[in-house]
Amino acid sequence: MKFCYYWYQDIYKPNQIKKINKFFLKNLKPKLKDKPSEDAIKTAKVSVLDLHALRKCKEIDNIEDLIDSTNMQYFNFTTQNFTRYDCVNHNIYRANVKGQYDWHVDGEFFDKGFTAKLTTLINLSEKEYEGGDFYIWWGRPLHIKEFSKPGAVLVFPSFLAHKVTPVTKGERITAALWKKGPWWN
Repeated sequence: MKFCYYWYQDIYKPNQIKKINKFFLKNLKPKLKDKPSEDAIKTAKVSVLDLHALRKCKEIDNIEDLIDSTNMQYFNFTTQNFTRYDCVNHNIYRANVKGQYDWHVDGEFFDKGFTAKLTTLINLSEKEYEGGDFYIWWGRPLHIKEFSKPGAVLVFPSFLAHKVTPVTKGERITAALWKKGPWWN
């Protein structure tokens, strides 16, 4: 693997971010629940939306193309197209609860025949915040400073351990999507 992550800056502008956040909050599916890693502490308000609904939001309808292009150029993993049954998480990490997510990896249990291959995060924060730093484990904790700016998109292999440090001021808002594929051979 050539890269442990790839990022884009300013993919979404402040006016688009506001529209995306409003869309999430208006179209969330209360029956769908977040499934954080069992052993990791996650203190965030999480709303779940199915990707079929998200495709109706014109500000973000290009996200699958961006992920697929990134995969072809930098990772070359075998993945499947999003389906109407895939979900996206809208995470709000607030300072008043020290919003964080401990070290964890994304993926399914090995008996499912498929797993998350690429994790994509979109920084949808509308205001500045402090803390909430994002790290990937790459032989050591690697701080991904580029992701702290609103509008940034980060794509990385789901099997890499990653975490969000506690937010100490304001709120950090992100969307998380997982591109799936057949189990690793």
